[in-house]
Amino acid sequence: MGSTSAFEDVEGLARVATLDEVRAQRDNLSIPLYVPPMSGNGGEAGEKPLGAVIAGWEQSSRALRAVMLRLFEKSKPDTGEEY
Repeated sequence: MGSTSAFEDVEGLARVATLDEVRAQRDNLSIPLYVPPMSGNGGEAGEKPLGAVIAGWEQSSRALRAVMLRLFEKSKPDTGEEY
């Protein structure tokens, strides 16, 4: 179940706000009004060295590619054709 349907707080992502809290924000449902940004490196929220961001992106890209290849392998018809 995802954070949008679990109806519970998820640090840095989702928060269940009361109607009074929403009214106090003039009925504005903008997420940053209720969910503070996370800071994982002790600095400003979202502040990371560029090299670390690129390395993380490359790692997640490799993981995504591996998952997609497995998915394609499972979903392709058995024609002997390769992707």
